Amino acid sequence: MKQGIRSKTDPTEREIELALRPGVFIGYSEGFSFVSKLEEVAAKIRKLGAAEPGRAVGLYETFLAGCHAKADELDDSAGSFGEFAHQLICRWIKARQASGAEPAKTASTLLAWMDDDPYAFCHEIEKDAAAAFDKAGLAAFEKQIRERFEAASADPSSWPYRHCSKIIREIYRSQRNIQAYIRLTEEYGPIVFLPESQDPDPDPDATILIRSSEEVTSLVSSLKNTAARNDPGIVLNFSVLRTLIREGLWDSPTQKRHCRLNFQAPLRHFADMP
Repeated sequence: MKQGIRSKTDPTEREIELALRPGVFIGYSEGFSFVSKLEEVAAKIRKLGAAEPGRAVGLYETFLAGCHAKADELDDSAGSFGEFAHQLICRWIKARQASGAEPAKTASTLLAWMDDDPYAFCHEIEKDAAAAFDKAGLAAFEKQIRERFEAASADPSSWPYRHCSKIIREIYRSQRNIQAYIRLTEEYGPIVFLPESQDPDPDPDATILIRSSEEVTSLVSSLKNTAARNDPGIVLNFSVLRTLIREGLWDSPTQKRHCRLNFQAPLRHFADMP
């Protein structure tokens, strides 16, 4: 998300610049007081937005541009600066709506920022954005996300599909559209994720935990048939977790005998006491 400085300088922009302290590194211990100063300026913008929402939009965009420039000049381990920028975006949405801006343009701009988000200011912003949008804005946002979702539907395991699905669910939650939410969740097919890329030396096999309300025999049969249709060479072995746990407590007769002796020893000790 990149924004340019507007050609005509607003006097409030000077306050934004002073609060951001460009060129000065902000350490972890200074983070709270630094963000507090930013909040003071943001509060002024929010207040003037009631009478001049168009002006507030421009100031929020300038502020966000400054936040991107500042992100490499501070230690935000506590996350307060990122959260501030996150909320600034939501205030920008509300100011755009108050100014009568085109909902579709607001939605497309937000999506562009979400796509180009090097400092994670938009991380999981869909919930707060859905709350910030008015009815028209939320409809425009949903329409554009739906288009992306449908375009990615050929591969339900892909990140774009899952990401768009997550955003749509938040939109339906905000709309209290229970039926649409249920229909969307029913669109998911069976998906298995294996983090093979995280294993530099993967084994030729894998262990997968399956949770299902299906009867064990029919579930195993269905899984074997499905695997055989995809690759007849796949070998599947199934075990019931509860059985493994129970049998794992007694790995060998020696362990059983050792455990019995440990239990019996204290009893003999008490029996020998006067």
